[in-house]
Amino acid sequence: MDRYTQARSELDKAVNTEDLPWRVQQLLMLADEWVPTGQAGLELAPQLPALLGMDGPRRYLIMAQNEDELRPTGGFLTGAGVITIEDGRILDLSLRDANGVDNWREKPYNDPPQPYYDFMLSELFLFRDSNFWADFPTSAQQAMDLYAYGQDESALSGAVAIDQEFLRLLVDATGPIQLDEGREINSGNLIRTLQQARDPEEGQEIRDWVGDRKAFLSGFAGAIRGKLESDFSSIDPVKLARNMQTTLQQHHLQIYVPDQGAAEVLAQAGWDGGLPSAPPGDFWMMVDTNMGFNKVNLFVNREFDYAIDLTQPATPAARLTTTYIHTGDPTGEPCYQGVEEEFEQGAEYLALANKCYWNYVRVYVPTGSTLTDSSRQVVPAETLFRNQTWDSTAQPITETDKLTTFANFMLVPQGETAEFYVDYTLPQGILQAQADGSTLYELHIRKQAGTRSEPLRIHVVLPSGSEIIDIQPRPTVQSGNEVSFDTTLESDSVFQIRFR
Repeated sequence: MDRYTQARSELDKAVNTEDLPWRVQQLLMLADEWVPTGQAGLELAPQLPALLGMDGPRRYLIMAQNEDELRPTGGFLTGAGVITIEDGRILDLSLRDANGVDNWREKPYNDPPQPYYDFMLSELFLFRDSNFWADFPTSAQQAMDLYAYGQDESALSGAVAIDQEFLRLLVDATGPIQLDEGREINSGNLIRTLQQARDPEEGQEIRDWVGDRKAFLSGFAGAIRGKLESDFSSIDPVKLARNMQTTLQQHHLQIYVPDQGAAEVLAQAGWDGGLPSAPPGDFWMMVDTNMGFNKVNLFVNREFDYAIDLTQPATPAARLTTTYIHTGDPTGEPCYQGVEEEFEQGAEYLALANKCYWNYVRVYVPTGSTLTDSSRQVVPAETLFRNQTWDSTAQPITETDKLTTFANFMLVPQGETAEFYVDYTLPQGILQAQADGSTLYELHIRKQAGTRSEPLRIHVVLPSGSEIIDIQPRPTVQSGNEVSFDTTLESDSVFQIRFR
């Protein structure tokens, strides 16, 4: 792998690859695509025998998340289960309603993270809320502990988080899946099938529906397992590998294991969903937590605008603006945070989705950043369980020693648009001196798991008189000492500007 990387670098220096024959360009693009995955696979290889149960059964928690109700690691924990692996074979695979994991009637539970109490009046820290931390290893360990506690299970070997998009891409690679009821699931109808499976059947009693509304998960898990074990020869392995690579890059699949050796490889590859402890240069990540008891993220789009002023290199100034666009049709109903429609009326999935958006929002930026201004968010008392108006600007909070965090709470009514922004100064060291005397500005942006491709605009103002040497990727606009990118955030992204 190292030999390929070195040869590829020498080729770039020797020729303009865009001038090479089309077929050669395609081969190079294919090789470049698989190099990171191949490198990670080679580094993980020594740990694979143990991870696959060669020295005894390994039991991994499956965290099935619904991104239509967005949470920090990808979505509300709607399903949970355990996959048991021994000698590389699946011995058991089961999924159940995440609400049935806890045993709070017979066991004591801790208080939840403070925002769950403040904004949702939650009094117990239950499994379904365990993915509160954007750092997936932290949330995954909490989920493993709560699952084992609620189910009287022994310690688990790790955790795997998946969402609806993961399932869609998996079925896209495996081909249609046949269910016991004679229904067929394919990549085109999977999402809607998942939604309809949750809806009450005609004439069904609400009491029965509450207990059965996620029974589909178990049958679907069994059908997927059957396809992989009995009909694997019909699956295109290249397409399966490519789709799984996409799920890892876009954080629709996240993997956590406590084993230090494997954990380091997963972190280096970006497959563990962990927050960086010391990102080089500049960094930010926007994290939403849906606190409205609904599936409104199906109708909420986000757009990012990041402006960074480097004219004062010792104290760079940044503004990160997120625009929330609610695409649902206004119903004329007042916003009220609640679950009555779901559990008292058995409302259909799409009816639960077209609701107002109550959002606990966090921004992660480099340690040492200082908040200077932000938008003021007002959430009226009559819309909240707590019946107290929220009226505040963003505030710094202590959550992790890895990064500085700013947080606020906001409301986006049906069919409306809302804006959230933070102004802050960055610490010294954002600009990195290079050996050749040039300066590097490097921006890392982390994509929140469970989110779709989102518009992203970046505007960088360099120190006056700067000579730009190199920009990666190619900017949309470059004029004098100003550089702009107009792109989309589909996966973790890096932008570099080298100047002197």
